[in-house]
Amino acid sequence: MRDAMSPGFGSLQPDMESILAMGQCPPFREDDFEPATQSEKETFIEVRKSMSYWQDAWRRLKKNKVAMVALGVIILFLLFAFVGPLFSPYSYEQQIRGAENLASSLAHPFGTDSLGRDLLVRVMYGSRISLAVGVIASLIVLVIGSIYGSVSGYLGGRVDDIMMRIVELIYSIPDVLVVLLLSTVLKVPLQQAFNSNNFFRFLSTLGPGLISIFIVFGMLYWVGMARILRGQILQLKQQEYVTAARALGANSSRIIRRHLLPNCIGQIIVTTMLQIPSAIFLESFLSFLGLGIAAPLASLGSLCSDALNGIYTYPMRLVFPAVILSILILAFNLFGDGLRDALDPRLKK
Repeated sequence: MRDAMSPGFGSLQPDMESILAMGQCPPFREDDFEPATQSEKETFIEVRKSMSYWQDAWRRLKKNKVAMVALGVIILFLLFAFVGPLFSPYSYEQQIRGAENLASSLAHPFGTDSLGRDLLVRVMYGSRISLAVGVIASLIVLVIGSIYGSVSGYLGGRVDDIMMRIVELIYSIPDVLVVLLLSTVLKVPLQQAFNSNNFFRFLSTLGPGLISIFIVFGMLYWVGMARILRGQILQLKQQEYVTAARALGANSSRIIRRHLLPNCIGQIIVTTMLQIPSAIFLESFLSFLGLGIAAPLASLGSLCSDALNGIYTYPMRLVFPAVILSILILAFNLFGDGLRDALDPRLKK
């Protein structure tokens, strides 16, 4: 019996419509194609350009409007704190006779305190001190926490267990109590060192309270950074490039410095950025209690503490530094959250 698709059965040979109806597609011929026109090329979707890790992170960060607004606020505060005093006719410790307890005016936009000192320039210097303390304390946390966490995660085993038990022990220590003890114990030795050694004399303006805060950050506040990096190192040390580095003879220090820590840079930056508002708040809180910066310098916390004496008569003395401190901490937290989302590789499309 002859095949129904053979030419002899012309009446049974399916046409184009029946082929399409049966879900079959006829073979394409060369004349079925033609080059795209210029207009079609222009409307064609462009292939995404190749981007580095940091370029892609910056692109995603720019799409986060809240984080960009927070970054703009931080830049404005930096200009306010470090550039603003250059345009002020007063210094932070200058006392103007006859100008005590003035309200806001063109000459003194924030008014003056009970000693006749301009509050605007003192708020500028207070913002500078608070920002400097936050950055320095975060760098201390970064150095100690990254070293401790990377060593613990890379060595693993019994060494990791012992190091993590130390971290858990440090978590149980109340930081405020340590600051109070250090401020009391170190006050006399530090004052003697300031008076006897010219090298430490420039630290006398900071006072033992602020130095105690830096010591506390070096003793207690690095544990969060250490635990985060330890978790990352435990994952990364199983990767092939670490095995290849070991096979090539690289020692543990080189593997940590050249291979593991650079791959944790996103977590390091985010944790450090989120540590800055925590440090600013702690310094302001301790300065509010009288344990921070030494007079005549001022931080935002000490300015709020000084304003308590006339809170009912001159409430704006408290409002200005308190509002600036709140906005500053909020801006750092919002920018840190946006930076964390931008640097997280799991959110890449």
